[in-house]
Amino acid sequence: MSIKNDNYCYQFYGLNLSINRLLPGLVTVNSSAPIDVAIHLIGEQQSQPLLLDQGFWNVPFEWYQQTGFHLWTAHRDDGIYWRIRSFDGVDCLEFILNPDGSQVWGFWSRDALFTDAVSLLLGCVLGHLLRLRGVTCLHASVVAVDGSAIAILGQSGAGKSTTAAALASRGFSVLASDYSPRRSGGVGRRKRFR
Repeated sequence: MSIKNDNYCYQFYGLNLSINRLLPGLVTVNSSAPIDVAIHLIGEQQSQPLLLDQGFWNVPFEWYQQTGFHLWTAHRDDGIYWRIRSFDGVDCLEFILNPDGSQVWGFWSRDALFTDAVSLLLGCVLGHLLRLRGVTCLHASVVAVDGSAIAILGQSGAGKSTTAAALASRGFSVLASDYSPRRSGGVGRRKRFR
């Protein structure tokens, strides 16, 4: 789907993104390539948009009070909508993806949460969007070594980012930290280190 708008353009995880706000830490690109995903970072709302309405999602009111991280779906005539919600009892971050993954809307309960919203967007939300597009995302750090990409995998706290940072301090380039999209079809070698 080709989307035209005058927002900031980014290339991230192999996608051409159009976003209505500047993102801290990312460099915009000048690209004439078609936009894959339009991201609307809306933030705090004075009124309830349809996409956040309880009736749209058909979930019990009690679910809105549950703390933690949740993924909801809404089956509509035009397909399945996805809602990624993080709620700590006070503050809320929410992202909604349309059925074909070409549109993402982000909402949060107060403006001070913008950087948290960006972090959720660049990790979990785009990871889910890539998964909907058939791309596997690994929980890994990836480092370039001698023309190859080395993925460092492990459980949370195993030292993936620490190992990548140590390699970066020795002159190697870190290609990904935390999320690493992997497209099938590549030929690679696997080696397990202990």
